[in-house]
Amino acid sequence: MKLKILSVFLASLAVSTSASANLIQNGDFSAGFTGFSSEYTFTNSNLQPEGTYTVGSNPHDYHPLFVSVAGGNPMLIANGAPGNEQVLLGYTGAALASGNYAFSASVMNICCNVPFNGAPSTVLFQISQGGGPFATVASYTTNPPGDAGVSNFVTSVTPFFLQTGLFSFRIIDTVSAAAGNDFAIDNLSIDAAAVPGPIVGAGFPGLLMALGGLVVLARRRRATAA
Repeated sequence: MKLKILSVFLASLAVSTSASANLIQNGDFSAGFTGFSSEYTFTNSNLQPEGTYTVGSNPHDYHPLFVSVAGGNPMLIANGAPGNEQVLLGYTGAALASGNYAFSASVMNICCNVPFNGAPSTVLFQISQGGGPFATVASYTTNPPGDAGVSNFVTSVTPFFLQTGLFSFRIIDTVSAAAGNDFAIDNLSIDAAAVPGPIVGAGFPGLLMALGGLVVLARRRRATAA
């Protein structure tokens, strides 16, 4: 009986651990743009034309008016495309278990390093599964010029359901203005949504408590039998 309880606990712990892994590989762009697709034009030097993108750590290196960011952290940097909501980033991933998930990312307005009342960017993060229409799970609108160079944490307001299997993820910018509309994105993440309930029983501390409980139960049974 004790072994059965322990086995059930370990199995549930394993499922919880696997489901909590980030479903977007390379979401921090540490491997560049590997694993993603785009309808924008890639450049490794010049982001002055609209509808271009790159992966780098300092937006100012690619446009003289973009903000300068220290730290060497790679991010997706884009000059918003004027037109028909082109896909900045497309990704195909796989959910290993059906359930509720949560999305998060960082978004930064990068225009400009001088006073400039350019257009904002409205960035939509969308998911589709089974060939269905894309649904927006999170969004963010920049607020130039005051938020230039400020990284903003963006998350899904409510959890969304994914079935086991493949899903499509994309990022689009709904603003078509050419002046302004420049932004950077980092730390893309889709993780299993937190399940409401007591903290006790989660992870290794929970395993120790479960084992302790089994020992106490066994001692009580021996005392009763005596």
